[in-house]
Amino acid sequence: MKTLVSFIGKGQRDSDKNAVSPYKKCEYRRPDGTPFRTAVFLNCLLSLDSYIPDRLIIIGTHTSSWSTLIEEIEGEGAEELYTELEEEERNGANIKQDQLRRIEKLLGQKYRNETVCYTHTDTLDEGGITAAVELYEDIVYGIAAGEIRIDITHAFRSMPLLFLSAVNARFGALGSVKISFVYGEFKDSSIRDLSRVWNLLQRPYAVAAFFERFDQSDLVPLLSAAGWEKGVKAIDRFGRVVQAGSFVQIPDVIKQLKNSIREFPENAPLWLKLLKDEIAKVISRCSSDSDALACFKFSELLYEKKFYSYAITCLLYTSDAADEEDSVDLGGRRI
Repeated sequence: MKTLVSFIGKGQRDSDKNAVSPYKKCEYRRPDGTPFRTAVFLNCLLSLDSYIPDRLIIIGTHTSSWSTLIEEIEGEGAEELYTELEEEERNGANIKQDQLRRIEKLLGQKYRNETVCYTHTDTLDEGGITAAVELYEDIVYGIAAGEIRIDITHAFRSMPLLFLSAVNARFGALGSVKISFVYGEFKDSSIRDLSRVWNLLQRPYAVAAFFERFDQSDLVPLLSAAGWEKGVKAIDRFGRVVQAGSFVQIPDVIKQLKNSIREFPENAPLWLKLLKDEIAKVISRCSSDSDALACFKFSELLYEKKFYSYAITCLLYTSDAADEEDSVDLGGRRI
């Protein structure tokens, strides 16, 4: 399922009296280098096959320049609706629900998809912000997982920030969802991919997943991108060993983690340094010359994280390891 979310704010009016359109147009450069001249960047995006969505969501305020969305559309009732909206926008009138439905129909017919338009107040007081965020939450929770692209080109400044908070709450911990941000630059006419912003926002979730439940799946790609290859191998193995319940490997994995820290990147970013420090704490806590004692210490860590069945299983390995070592002192207890 491919969803494209776009925002509409106020159209920037053309000062040229001879201009055909009342709004400034920009000649955007598409990825293949060909130009596309339009007043609304969304039109440029939808001229690209890769951006045609199954569902198009457009969000604006009651007084946004909704007419710009259909200025370049041909179809039954399009010209009439455009003239109607443009005149009302000049007079500062709020868009009506029936007008939104007509916009949805025209866009849906042109792009052969489901188009839905939403509006909210443009007042940024406490009540206005709350209403906008609650609307955004409703919108986001109605979006099916899959590929989600968000065009922030024509949004009022507060819109992307508020919408991002809703997106992060809904999809922040779901690594299987592909989310990207795009922006059409008016000054140099380029299309800017801001997807990296979303990827960076996933770091806290990836780190938390690893330390809370030893799930390394989202963290490993981030470590690889940061250039800590020894850490990638050690942490990936650590997570797999825990998930498989193969705790007999824990002593060796702890040693591998310890060795990976010795080859930590010199110019690592702060988040990676903090991660290394937390891993070092786990290593310090669970390291031992005795495999039995290492397993026992790790079983305590599992118990603290409420992985009770894993903790018991790890204790069984502790007992097996102790048998092989004849006996081991576990803080006054011998097994």
